[in-house]
Amino acid sequence: MGLKDQRMSLRWVQENIDRFGGDPNNVTLFGESAGGASVHLHYLSEGSRQYFHKAIAQSGTAFNEWVWQRDSDERARKLARLLGARDDSDEAVLDTLMNASAEQMTAMQNQSMNDRDQTMLVRFPFTPVIERADSADAIITEHPSRAIEKVFRKEIPLMLGSTNDEGLILWTMVTEKLSLFESDPARLIPATLDVRSEEDKRYASEAIEKFFFADHSISADTMRNITSVLGDNLNTFPGYVATELHARFQRAPLYMYIFSHMGDLNKYREEMKVPPEQIGACHADELYYLFSSTLYNTDAVQDHTETGRFREYFCNLWVNFARFGNPHATIVDWTPVERVAGESVSFFPAAMNLKNIGDCKMTNEFFRERFQFWKDLYHKFNGSHLMPKVDHLLPRFVRKISNINRANVDLKYGTVCGVVEKLADGNDFYAFRGIPYARAPIDENRFQPPQALTKFVSPVLDCSVERDTCVAKNHFNQRWQGSENCLHLNVYTPQLHRPDEPLPVMVFIHGGAFKYGSGNSDCYSPEDLLEQNVIVVTFNYRLGPLGFLHLPSQGVEGNVALKDQQLVLRWVMENIAHFNGDPNNVTLFGESAGGIAVHLHLLSPLSTQYFHKAICQSGVSTADYAVPNDTLGNTRRLAKLIQPSASTDPEILETLSRAPAKQLAELCDRTATKEEKRGTILMPFRPVVDVAAKDPIMPLHPFAALRTPGHIPPIPLLLGYNDRDGGSFLTQLTKYPERFRNDMERLIPRTINVRHGSPDAKEIARKIEAFYYGTEGFTPRKINESANLMSDFSFTIAMRIAAEMHARYQYRSPLYFYRFEYDGELNLYKKFLPSPIAGAYHADELGYLFRMRMWPKEILKQSIAARVRRYMCRMWTNFARYGNPTPSHDESLPFRWTPVPPVTESDSFFHLPYLRINAKPEMAIDPDKERIAFWQKIYDEYNGGFRNPQSWNAFFLGFVPYSSRLVAAKFVGMDRLIDTHDPLTGYKISFILDHLRCRVDMVMASVAVRGKAVEVL
Repeated sequence: MGLKDQRMSLRWVQENIDRFGGDPNNVTLFGESAGGASVHLHYLSEGSRQYFHKAIAQSGTAFNEWVWQRDSDERARKLARLLGARDDSDEAVLDTLMNASAEQMTAMQNQSMNDRDQTMLVRFPFTPVIERADSADAIITEHPSRAIEKVFRKEIPLMLGSTNDEGLILWTMVTEKLSLFESDPARLIPATLDVRSEEDKRYASEAIEKFFFADHSISADTMRNITSVLGDNLNTFPGYVATELHARFQRAPLYMYIFSHMGDLNKYREEMKVPPEQIGACHADELYYLFSSTLYNTDAVQDHTETGRFREYFCNLWVNFARFGNPHATIVDWTPVERVAGESVSFFPAAMNLKNIGDCKMTNEFFRERFQFWKDLYHKFNGSHLMPKVDHLLPRFVRKISNINRANVDLKYGTVCGVVEKLADGNDFYAFRGIPYARAPIDENRFQPPQALTKFVSPVLDCSVERDTCVAKNHFNQRWQGSENCLHLNVYTPQLHRPDEPLPVMVFIHGGAFKYGSGNSDCYSPEDLLEQNVIVVTFNYRLGPLGFLHLPSQGVEGNVALKDQQLVLRWVMENIAHFNGDPNNVTLFGESAGGIAVHLHLLSPLSTQYFHKAICQSGVSTADYAVPNDTLGNTRRLAKLIQPSASTDPEILETLSRAPAKQLAELCDRTATKEEKRGTILMPFRPVVDVAAKDPIMPLHPFAALRTPGHIPPIPLLLGYNDRDGGSFLTQLTKYPERFRNDMERLIPRTINVRHGSPDAKEIARKIEAFYYGTEGFTPRKINESANLMSDFSFTIAMRIAAEMHARYQYRSPLYFYRFEYDGELNLYKKFLPSPIAGAYHADELGYLFRMRMWPKEILKQSIAARVRRYMCRMWTNFARYGNPTPSHDESLPFRWTPVPPVTESDSFFHLPYLRINAKPEMAIDPDKERIAFWQKIYDEYNGGFRNPQSWNAFFLGFVPYSSRLVAAKFVGMDRLIDTHDPLTGYKISFILDHLRCRVDMVMASVAVRGKAVEVL
């Protein structure tokens, strides 16, 4: 519509300008940057050309990569969702956008872009699109590379050009975001270059670095090199492409210029704080030689000065072109660009260098070497520099869904159309992104279990791009993103249509404290796993209150996020064969909160029917922050924060149902109790025991389930953690040292049977401080000691407990244990944090399993990091394929990983064999032995050991498990007291009820091994 506004202005001029003394038969359309691109688009539009007679496009053409809106259909729908649209139907989207204020839409426009585009240096959320050929008053209905080949009714003289250093305008922005380019050189690749695989990206970025930076690296010292690349990408080279295409296909006179004048009116240089020693005219620097500006007080420049004289000279050039259709009245020897015949590729147009009066000369040497470089690079990837990549720019109704670079799979819901991409080894893989697996959980479905999808919104669903993440704050840039319509999955497969060769399937659950993250490829792109010939499925599930709200009196049973995950597993079982997957060989794996979820599904009788192996990475259900908390109390407090008058459960549900999703997520952490806030990982909304639910996913407390012999089917399990998991949480100790110096009790795990504030708790706190910090006590300077303590408190102890309980009670399931210790180039999560100590931080192993498209990192194939990545991917996929990470026949792994032996004697001491994963993996016994021994003594004293189920009182503090419907009815009054979480009342009642609940759980466990617990009861 913006272009049509412009066209209407041209029509108005034609109809009215004679009343102002103007000639409607001599109209010149000119513009700069986006204005220049607009001029060029109108130049290529037959409908617009009737209203003007000459054109000047300054630093902008229809071929600039920022002109065209990416995935315009999805972007409009996403904006509507951000503004409250209840679904993605055309009617709902249009109604929402029509009723939103202009201010609202403008404020939200950047959030409509995908996460990657939001990190770009310059963002263009809503720009022109290619319209339908039958749309009313269309401006352009095909890509300009096709439109420029037409023979128009009349010839219109055209002037094209740019400044000699367009990219200098980005100086300040590049300075502020230099780290983006240092960590991800691929950001220098132009968007119109058709690179798809990681290998292609690596080649292109290395070629750019070699040409523009020579032997220098990307740094503050090479800022000018960066801006040169960006200037070429954004303006200079697209202008060259436009010039050549005009010379090949259009007969109208074409004049090309380079503006290189340096004077007092180069105001944008000043605005962007370009250092004086960086000589060159930046983007838009010519404007104040044409226009006056009160903002910059340009009239203060006197006419007799050198700058003033050049201003007059420059204006005469533009005015003479407008008057005569050529600049000859000012510069006699400014010759037009020569036409190009045939398929000649040696095109280097002559341009007028507008430098100074008396020093304006024609030259074809400007950017010659740089243009040749870009031409060669485009020839390699696009076939020609005149063939930009356009598929991602076209609206969905224009895209050609063909067998070339696209792949279709027929499902019972409809057809999904994915894309074919390249692996680093040169083989193809097929990506189907953004497949909906459930109805949108909105309106009455908010807080309810997911409803399986019956059909897609269209018979053929475009699955070339990922869809919305779930509502959450982006953990990396701290921006809110996503929508409630987020239940989508992504399927990546290395082969299709080979039913006789079904592949193992790996389903990944992302982490993020149950309140952050997504399964999308910005963090979890599985190319390296795919090279091992497996299928990988990633997905989104509801987070925070939307995923774990608990209000059972109103039919909100909690755990809907876990049920989202369970529905994905069911979807995989029913559909993965169509993607060449084996539904009888599915491995569920996850990290952090994702690892906890995997472990809970392993303990859930309703989930284990859908998978056959499990991997828990730095997350298990025995973790201090994983066990049930006062989720019901947090639910009520959340409603009170929104509507203080909400007092009854129906009012609470109504309040929470009406509240915007973002508001629920924003207020999530404020609902936590004082006790929860004293911990290190704040997770107010988390899984609950839901035995009273219709289809309970967690009918038993995790410890009750683990203590029940043979509760888990014979599903092989791989468990482990990173040696410096706790390093990711050091900020709390270093930023708020007084909290820990005065309250070391906050680092006593809730799994220890003591009450905070009691003499026993104070004694344990004293022992913790003495063990980790010595006689000097806690100080934030002791980083290594703090990292060990945080690792143990949050991860190491829980993993050890889980391993022992599996070995003692779930010995039907083979168990493999690891500690990831490697600290190398792909420890990408560590790089987002202060990392003064060696070791693998929390989530650091993920860089050796997945690629992060938000931060691509290429390494040498011969490097140690590449070797560790090969080991990790091979072990994980071997486990998925065989249930053994290092089968004897696999000679690619020069080591063997032995399983944890079952413990058959109840009183025997538990030793834990594990694989040390580093540059040279090897087996060892008892990871972190001395620290574990310290905690073993404490657990022996207060719990009777790591595995004693009779003393887990602290687990149930503030938590009300409905051990059965009968028990729930008997204790409904007391439950309400605990749920309001009065600390004194809660403690007293919990001690009365805990033993009874634990015993009831144990009885239930004995009969719930392979059936629904509720049905048995």
